[in-house]
Amino acid sequence: MLSLYVATIFYSLHYALTLYLGSSFLVQFVDISRVGLIYIISAALTTYVAFELSHFLNNFTNYRVALTAAALEVFALLLLSTVTTPWLAILLFVIQQILVHVVFVSLSISLSEVSRRSESGSVRGVYFTILNFGILA
Repeated sequence: MLSLYVATIFYSLHYALTLYLGSSFLVQFVDISRVGLIYIISAALTTYVAFELSHFLNNFTNYRVALTAAALEVFALLLLSTVTTPWLAILLFVIQQILVHVVFVSLSISLSEVSRRSESGSVRGVYFTILNFGILA
């Protein structure tokens, strides 16, 4: 359980960084009035992927899905740091937004797998407290 809490700290710090820098990054490529539209598209696609995630979890383990999503997200961020064309920046941004949420769902599933049902409420409370403190840091 401690390893999941540590992973949550790193995830939340990483998530906060991308959360705070996302719109500033996009403004380099598109007009500020279009940034909200990009976030809406990202949210819609993330919702779709969340509904389809069960198919991946049935075919692969949660551990593999989490590692693959995390690795792909790091790769997307590395590509985002070097991109110069607007369409590629938008595409990679949307992909990164989807993958960061897949990692979140995978961490949540892992948490429910390792905690006993009788203590799941307090474990989840600690998890979300750590997550929120990491985002605020």
